[in-house]
Amino acid sequence: MRTILVGATALCTGCFSPEDPRATGTIGPVDTSGAPTTDPTTTDPTTTGATDPTTTDATDPTTTDPTTDPTTTDATTTDADTTAAESSSTGLPDPVCGNGVPEGDEPCDDGNDVDTDECTNACALPACGDGIVSGVEVCDDGNGVDDDLCDNACASTLRPNLLLCGDSTQDIATFIPDGAVLTVVASCTPDASTQAMVISRNGTIDAPTLQAYVAGGGIVLTEVFISDAVFNAVFGTAVVEDGFFGSCTDIAPTVEQFSLGDPFWAANAFQAITLEQSGCGSNVINYPGLVPLAGWAPGQVSIGYRDDGAGRVWMTEFDWSDGEINDPYTEQLMGSMIVTDG
Repeated sequence: MRTILVGATALCTGCFSPEDPRATGTIGPVDTSGAPTTDPTTTDPTTTGATDPTTTDATDPTTTDPTTDPTTTDATTTDADTTAAESSSTGLPDPVCGNGVPEGDEPCDDGNDVDTDECTNACALPACGDGIVSGVEVCDDGNGVDDDLCDNACASTLRPNLLLCGDSTQDIATFIPDGAVLTVVASCTPDASTQAMVISRNGTIDAPTLQAYVAGGGIVLTEVFISDAVFNAVFGTAVVEDGFFGSCTDIAPTVEQFSLGDPFWAANAFQAITLEQSGCGSNVINYPGLVPLAGWAPGQVSIGYRDDGAGRVWMTEFDWSDGEINDPYTEQLMGSMIVTDG
């Protein structure tokens, strides 16, 4: 093979014209020992891995090095880092309500948990309509309704006092409905500041005072054993107690419903109970002008009302003052009567 290769080289030397650059002998020197020197232009690409175009090398410019390629995104860099950097560049940290330092757009931050002082727990200044009673506000229901228990000026539409005339084991403050702002006062002498007067079985009655109070828009609620006396004092009648019914549980006797279309029932969904569950009292069905609402059975009325002038007298003829059972439905009905003057 060596002899043939040298011979081929010698023969090819004379194959080109003198003007052809390949005739200058750059094809490659011949080793006098008979072994030719490898010509770099004749390297077999299939035997040299470093220059094989089909082989990817770490230095191949078409290969993307994740550590050097400028188009590669560093996985440790995030939008949050950028945002934090931008935030820190302003020197203003995000405000934290409750740390005692007004920050950002916070108008105040007193750092306490009191929601009714000069700075609410939302780090906002108190304002009528925010649903929080604060400052000089009497009420704040935050609902935008001007003709309910609290108007849009955060003033109560009720008179401020709820009078208890007589003794009661039951705390009548439990009768005050949500949204109503009333102060319980022990007295049998109502005045212009009295929203309603609840008269228990041993209350003291003064007929002229009651008449003037009801005619002027006052509200009166009665109890077992005194409903007839209150009714007579206000309306100048002579009704008397009639029978005795119920089970004396202190619960409003809503065994039977009357006057289904009355607005009272539109405001208070009727809940029927059994006779064994009901409070006890006398039948008031024969009280003249009375609108019956509920009772123990057909013809046996325990709850009803009659209006006089701008006010109303509610017959609540059952034993609510004993306080033996706190019934949410009874409290709801009594509360509705306290704030409703017809």
